[in-house]
Amino acid sequence: MSLKNWSTTPSSNATVDSINFAEGQAPSSVNDSARALMADVRAALYTKGSDIASATTTDLAAASTEGLFHDVTGTTTVTGLGTVAAGVWKVIKFEGALTLTHNATSLILPGAANITTADGDVGIFVSEGSGNWRCVNYLAATGRPIIQSLLDSVFRILDNLDATKIAAFECSGISAGTTRTFTLPDASGTIALLGLAQTFSALQTFSAGIALSGTASNVTLGANYISYGGTDAGISLDASNNVMMSANLTAPGLIKSTRDSVGFQTIPATATTSAVLMFQNGGGSSYLGIENSAGNGFFTSGSSAYDSFMAFPSSKAFSVGVDGGAVVQRWTSTGTSVTGTLSSTGNLTVSGTGTIAGHGTTASAANTYIDSSTGLISRSTSAMKYKRDAEPINSDVASKVLSLKPIWYRSNTELCVNDNPAHSWYGLGAEEVAAVDPRFVFFGYDADDYEDVTIDERVEVPLMETEMVPFNRIEMRDGLPTLITGTEPVKKQKTQPVAVVDEAGNDVFEDQRIENEDGGVTVNRVQLFHDVPQFTTEIKTRTERRLKAGAVKRPQGVDYARLIVPLLPKLKVLLDP
Repeated sequence: MSLKNWSTTPSSNATVDSINFAEGQAPSSVNDSARALMADVRAALYTKGSDIASATTTDLAAASTEGLFHDVTGTTTVTGLGTVAAGVWKVIKFEGALTLTHNATSLILPGAANITTADGDVGIFVSEGSGNWRCVNYLAATGRPIIQSLLDSVFRILDNLDATKIAAFECSGISAGTTRTFTLPDASGTIALLGLAQTFSALQTFSAGIALSGTASNVTLGANYISYGGTDAGISLDASNNVMMSANLTAPGLIKSTRDSVGFQTIPATATTSAVLMFQNGGGSSYLGIENSAGNGFFTSGSSAYDSFMAFPSSKAFSVGVDGGAVVQRWTSTGTSVTGTLSSTGNLTVSGTGTIAGHGTTASAANTYIDSSTGLISRSTSAMKYKRDAEPINSDVASKVLSLKPIWYRSNTELCVNDNPAHSWYGLGAEEVAAVDPRFVFFGYDADDYEDVTIDERVEVPLMETEMVPFNRIEMRDGLPTLITGTEPVKKQKTQPVAVVDEAGNDVFEDQRIENEDGGVTVNRVQLFHDVPQFTTEIKTRTERRLKAGAVKRPQGVDYARLIVPLLPKLKVLLDP
C-alpha cells in the first residue's frame, strides 16, 4: 500500500499490505505491520521514484510513481498531472524540452504562462485535489528566473544595507501595445533626471536640438564658451552674467539665419573705431544698430543716415529722436521732458519719495485730486483764473454740512484688505453725505457691477500630421542584443512646398551639376522650393472682465476737504457775532 493512499480518517486505515489493523489483531502480525508502515514512509518521502515518461496527462499519482522525486523523460506537451488527494507533492526534474501548458484550474504555473522546460530544470508541484495541480516553485537549470516580465507595481529594488531605500519603475507613460528598450552604456555612472539639477563631468553630444521651456529654463555656462568645434573662440558669460565675445575671435561673427543670412553682428572696438552691434538683412543693409560713437546710442536705419535713434551722451541724458534727428523725449537725472504724449495702458506706480507732476489742472478741490472712478491724477489750484460763476456761499450749505452725523467705526476688512481690523476711525457715511450734496463725495462702481465675459477668438495653430518614420535599433531579446527594424509614428508640423521667388517675384532656379560615367558633366536647371509650415484655425476661449449693462455709480468716499469751505461762513458768524 502506498503512503499517498492512506486515509486521514483513522478508522479507515484498517489494513496495511494485507495485514489487519482491526481490533483483535494477532500479536504475531504486529511486527510485520510496523515494518510495512516504515517501508511506506521511506518509499514515499525519502526514495527517488522511477522515471515517468511525458504524456498529455503525465500521471504522478500512478501506482508506479512511488517516491518524492522523479525524472520526467520525453518531449510530449503536458496539460495535466493526474488525480491524487490534495496535499500530495512531488519534486520533478525534466530531462528534455517539453511544454507545460498553463491552466488556471488544473495546472497552475508561475506567471500564469506556459513553461518550456530544459534538461536539468526542476519544479515542485502540489496537488489541490480533483486532478488539479499547482507549481509552487520552478528552478531553471541556467539559474535564470522563468518569469521574464514583472508588473511595475510589484518589481522593486532594495538597498543592500537599508531596505527602506527602494527604487521602482513606472511604465504608464508608454503607448499601449509598445515596448520601449533602454540600452545601458558600457560605463558606470549616475542616471540623469529631467526634474533634477545635474552636473555632467564629460562631454555630451546631442544629435538633435535642445528645446527649453518654462519660466526657469536656463543654460548655465560658467566660464565656458559656446563655440564651433569646442574651442575657446566663442560666446561666454562672465560672473556678472554679461554675454562676452571671446578675445580669441579673429573676426567678428555674424549671428544669422541659415536661410537668408539675416542676423546681427558684433564689431569690437579698436584704437580708431567704436564698438557696433548691428542687425542686418540678407543684403547687408543695417536695419538696427547700437553704436559706441560720439552719440553713444541706439539707431535704426535703411541707409547711411539714422531714421530714428536713442542717444546716451556724456550728459547722462537719455534721448529718443525720429525723422532725421529731432529729439522728442529726453530723460535726465533732474527730470523728463516729452514732446507729445506719454501714455500707458497699465498702471503707473511711484515708490519711495518719488513724485508725479503735471497730469492736468482742475478747480474742483485743493491740492492733488484723484478721481476714484477713473484713477486719473489732476493738479488742483485755487487761482480765480481757473474758476467761473463765482459767488458767496449761502450759510444754508453750512447748516446742511453740520446736520451730518459723524460716526465711529471699524473697517470692513473683507473690502478694505489693507486696513488693520483692530483700528477704529471717525468719519461720515458717503451715502448720507451724497443725500445732502453729491459734490461732497466720490462716486464709483462696486465690485459686483462687473462681470466676467467669455470671448471666443479664432487663432492660428500649427497643423500637425503623423508620419511613419523607419527606425533600426538594438534591443535585448532573450538576453541577446537584437537588431530591430520597422517604422513608428512621429508627429510633426505639416508643410507645403512653395516656389522660391526673387525680389521681383520671379521663380528662382539653380544649376545642379551631375558627373557622368564618361567624365562629362550634365547641368540640370532645377526650380527651388521651400517647405512652408501650415497652420489651421481653432477657437480659443478667454475671459474678460467688463462693466455690466445698466451699472450705476454709487457713493464710495467722502471728500472731507470739500466740507471745510462751506463751514467758513458759519465760523465767521461764531467768531465775529
